[in-house]
Amino acid sequence: MIERRYRMTRVGRGDYLLPSNDGKTLWRLRRYVEDGSATYDDGTPVVGEFWATWKYRGPLTGAYVDPFQWDDWEMWDSGLRLRRQAIDAALRTVAA
Repeated sequence: MIERRYRMTRVGRGDYLLPSNDGKTLWRLRRYVEDGSATYDDGTPVVGEFWATWKYRGPLTGAYVDPFQWDDWEMWDSGLRLRRQAIDAALRTVAA
């Protein structure tokens, strides 16, 4: 297991910031609820709590990152059932 250099920071309930070990990428992990208005390919409604991973688009060096300015974030992965899966998705991307 790789030792983490930076800690995950809680922004709010179900909302976290996770810097990559190299300090070059900032990830956001956010829980969201699907109420059935979206459907799977087979027409089955999507219902439940899920996690999504977002990647910060801007530079991190000397920058103030406003986690509430959504224009600066790019959706990376979604539909994850567990926060651990969202963490793994971000860390796997950095390692690749």
